[in-house]
Amino acid sequence: MATLGQDLKRERELRSVSLKEIAAATKINPRFFEALEADRWDELPDPFLIKGVIRAFCKTIGADENSFINKYHHEVLLRTAVETRESKRPAVRRVDPRPKWKPGPRARFLALGLLIFAAAAAAFFFLVLNRPKGGVPPVIPKPASFEAPKIASAPVPEELLQSRPPIPEGPAGTLRLDFAFHADTWIHVVADGKFVLEAIKKAGESSAFTAESEFLLQVGNAGGFNLNINGRTARPIGGPGVVMTDIRINRENFESFLRDETAAPPGGPGH
Repeated sequence: MATLGQDLKRERELRSVSLKEIAAATKINPRFFEALEADRWDELPDPFLIKGVIRAFCKTIGADENSFINKYHHEVLLRTAVETRESKRPAVRRVDPRPKWKPGPRARFLALGLLIFAAAAAAFFFLVLNRPKGGVPPVIPKPASFEAPKIASAPVPEELLQSRPPIPEGPAGTLRLDFAFHADTWIHVVADGKFVLEAIKKAGESSAFTAESEFLLQVGNAGGFNLNINGRTARPIGGPGVVMTDIRINRENFESFLRDETAAPPGGPGH
């Protein structure tokens, strides 16, 4: 039975489409498609991105993407069952062919006698060494009770309390991401733990999403779009054709993704 990678390669060759043409159309690194056709799963990223690569491959060559996604799920389940069966296989017990020595009655009797002698000698030396000198044990006086001194805390002046800076509140409201695509880009979006989008966006298209606390992004062309976060310009996440996974943007870290608007632009005054 042919594997998923073999079926994908056969469908691509029947349509006379090269891997370079698929990479150029999807803006995804061609090494992922090479690993996919060779069934080298350890060279592919996490399962979310693997399905995205399969969908992009099928859409580009005109194949039925759902049937190949189902085949991928079947192969994943099959590999999981094989690994589970191998982990539950009982270990082979090795038997030592050499005869084991068993002590006879005389050896057991001698060992018991030595044990009794050693215990008696230890008890004798313990009593001799711990015998009190002079016949009367010394009287150890009881220690007097100790009470920790009480330290009165000085009151904090009112003017110092009023001069404390207020505790800053955390960011409020929702997060909004605005994408403007200037090149074909595969993108997978999860907002607040819920799946929102998985698609190949074309150049000239735009998308907007909102979340209460966090976004999780996977992109196949990190340099194929411009991003605004809450109406402010974000810096580029990556370069053209770069595949990036597990991009987390939340209310605590979103400012780290913003462009530094205070920096002087290149070619400024004096140039």
